[in-house]
Amino acid sequence: MQADRPQAGKGLVIFYRERHFVGGAVSYKVLDNGTRIGGLPNGAYFVYQAKPGVHTFTAATEATDEKPLTVEAGKTYYIRGEVQMGVLVGRPHLIIVDSQEGVSAIKDLHRVKMKP
Repeated sequence: MQADRPQAGKGLVIFYRERHFVGGAVSYKVLDNGTRIGGLPNGAYFVYQAKPGVHTFTAATEATDEKPLTVEAGKTYYIRGEVQMGVLVGRPHLIIVDSQEGVSAIKDLHRVKMKP
């Protein structure tokens, strides 16, 4: 399997969520500056080709978490998604991690694609 690479003039952002029992039934959508770019079910990842510049990535259920990231062309970024259980709903969290952690984490996860 060939590794994903940024398209010409773009940066690659890989969002992933490791498999966990707690919060496992909670799935959430991921947005870039308010536009939906994918979803993060338990034990999955997706890749996103982003234009260079400042992005505000948002994980959303009934609760939200935002993570700003300045994307540079030709670079790859990894963002780990987590769920912490609240009183009534799972609360999503996004954490930027280094490439060593990201590469290791996604190797056993299921890749999902954005539905049209």
